[in-house]
Amino acid sequence: MDCKQTQKKFRYLCGVSRKKLGCTMYDFAVNEDNEHVSGAVIYDKNQILLNSKDNARRRVFTLAHEIGHIVLGHRDGGDRMVDTRSDLILPLKRTKEYEANEFAGKLLMPEWEFRKKWNEKRKLSITDRISCMTETFGVSFSAATVRAEVLGLYHA
Repeated sequence: MDCKQTQKKFRYLCGVSRKKLGCTMYDFAVNEDNEHVSGAVIYDKNQILLNSKDNARRRVFTLAHEIGHIVLGHRDGGDRMVDTRSDLILPLKRTKEYEANEFAGKLLMPEWEFRKKWNEKRKLSITDRISCMTETFGVSFSAATVRAEVLGLYHA
């Protein structure tokens, strides 16, 4: 997926958050206090915040992840949900972060399509297959790796 397609997917997700969920998406200015933050949901203001310095593929996944928190009802009485890089990469199973990652993975990389594309590339090495998945779905290498692991296609 080239940069244009990634941007198109990002704009689509922004539209979903605005039209279907009533949320507005903003970039936040990065400084030394928040550089480890990838995204956040500010429930009382109906806002999704994304790290302005993250690359396009990370931002697409983070936006889908934050939409997941909203759709899955992860409020817990607080007014915000803040996600750090480690929350998005290696969350413990059965936590809200894991559930939001799973939601984002399913939204951005539907199982049937991921399996189909994965099998089409069966002659390639695992690394090359994952690279193909990043291009096909416009996600980061780590997101495609986790999706392959969750679907039982690859074991690290």
